[in-house]
Amino acid sequence: MGSSEEKITSSFKLLKDNEEWNLKIYCDDNKLKQQVSQNNAAIDAKRKEIKELPTGRQFFEKKKIDNLIESELENEKNRVSDQVHEKLKEYSIHADVKKNWTKDVTGLKENMTWNSVYLLPQAKVGSFLEEVKSQETELGDSGLRIEASGPWPAYHFSNFS
Repeated sequence: MGSSEEKITSSFKLLKDNEEWNLKIYCDDNKLKQQVSQNNAAIDAKRKEIKELPTGRQFFEKKKIDNLIESELENEKNRVSDQVHEKLKEYSIHADVKKNWTKDVTGLKENMTWNSVYLLPQAKVGSFLEEVKSQETELGDSGLRIEASGPWPAYHFSNFS
């Protein structure tokens, strides 16, 4: 059996009885930013520090808070996305993180924060989707929204080249 034939056979064995599912996380940055701004120890500490400064210095330091809030917003999006991904990987044979799409591609007002694919045994798809719902419930009204879709043709996990 030639090398190409072995790769094809191996790919078919991997894909048999498995499904590809996609997960995207979107973020309403303004909504999440408001929560991060109100519930973040680093930002609270900076605000307290600024109150002690002379009025003229407060103006410039408040600009630094805006930058800190943006940084903490990105940290929160990454933290939540990583946490969701790690939990969902438990159901998969293989998982991969893909490039985020822009608003021009998605047509949505929210930013895509996460884009991943999972190769799931068919027997675990139901549990995977239940975990997605559980994660959505946990996120509540944070400004982050999860969207799972599938099954898709397993082109992310097949290699016939």
